[in-house]
Amino acid sequence: MKQGRFNRGTPEQRSKVREILQSLRGGDTASARTQLEELGADGQNPELVKCYLLGMVSMRDREYDEAISCFDKMLDIKPDLTAAMIQKGKAMAAKQDIDGAKEQFQAVLELDPEKDKALLQLGKLSFDDGKIDEAEESIRQALALNPQNVVAGLMLARILEKRDEVDDAIKLLEEILLDHPDVPQAHQQLGALLMRMDRLEEAKRPLKRVLDLSPDNAMSYFLLGNLHYKLKEFNSAEKAFRGCVEKHPRFNPALYRLAETLAALGRQNEAVKLMQEDIAKRRKRSGAHAVLGKIFTSQGRYDMAVQEFQAHLSHHPQLTESRPELATLLQGAITDRKTTAQKVSDLLETITMKSRDDQQLDPKSENRRQFIAALKRRRMHDKIAQRHQQEN
Repeated sequence: MKQGRFNRGTPEQRSKVREILQSLRGGDTASARTQLEELGADGQNPELVKCYLLGMVSMRDREYDEAISCFDKMLDIKPDLTAAMIQKGKAMAAKQDIDGAKEQFQAVLELDPEKDKALLQLGKLSFDDGKIDEAEESIRQALALNPQNVVAGLMLARILEKRDEVDDAIKLLEEILLDHPDVPQAHQQLGALLMRMDRLEEAKRPLKRVLDLSPDNAMSYFLLGNLHYKLKEFNSAEKAFRGCVEKHPRFNPALYRLAETLAALGRQNEAVKLMQEDIAKRRKRSGAHAVLGKIFTSQGRYDMAVQEFQAHLSHHPQLTESRPELATLLQGAITDRKTTAQKVSDLLETITMKSRDDQQLDPKSENRRQFIAALKRRRMHDKIAQRHQQEN
């Protein structure tokens, strides 16, 4: 047996493992846990198999302490098991224990200097820490060891994008897709980069392809909606934003963009109602005041627009800190509400569009932070509902 690997059990076990992995890929961690309980106890390393899969389920549920415990059990049985070290490092990184994660990945490389997966993880940590040169060095080393490491290729494309070498990043993604045409993330990155370069018609194909390959990919619905909105294809934009809201109801940026799209289609009353409902639910956390301000400005209802903009800025003081001209503009509302409303509306739209263009691929962007936080809340809600159903 090769160092760092483990026997995945009998043919029957391997069949069960495939079923569990399929449940994981579909996001059905409850079924995966049930299937784990049914996993037989025969085979050379049954405990390793169960610990590994339970750790992966826990990772998917963002229960990182439980995942680390599972991988530690594997390392108690087989201390040089690099597969467990890598997964433990990933769980530690997710907990923001960056030093601990690096130690795990370095330990893997001491055991196996040609472990491209460890180099990939070190590259990701460096990238997230803003150390782009270190990240690129690690990622290129990983690709030198394994040119078919698709995740490393996608990471290199992000590094090139970060350096503003966007043409090179696009070329790299196109090359990856020639060999791996069914990788949704590659299509999504390519579509986002083409949007950034205003190659909007070209961006349609990869973003639509993502949804062919991964119909539940809510973020791609959101990107596609933004693309159609930029092209003023508002009917298509509405369809895409509704798809995102349907797949991910708590991802509020899609809801706000849907309201703006409805307003662009002349359905202002429907848009206003949608935003008022969001404010009633979320109160100070809602970003709907800004959307209402834009809608009222377009309708010539400048007093109401200014009130909404003031409410938005009072709930989001970081905006006036980063863009003090917003506060200055609103101070002029006493004498000229029309001009104030129009200028604030235009400035907020500019800020919104620039943020979307600049942060489309950044995992730490506000849109993605909100997306992940909303997904976590949804999973927690689903788990509570499942427990309640089991108890009854």
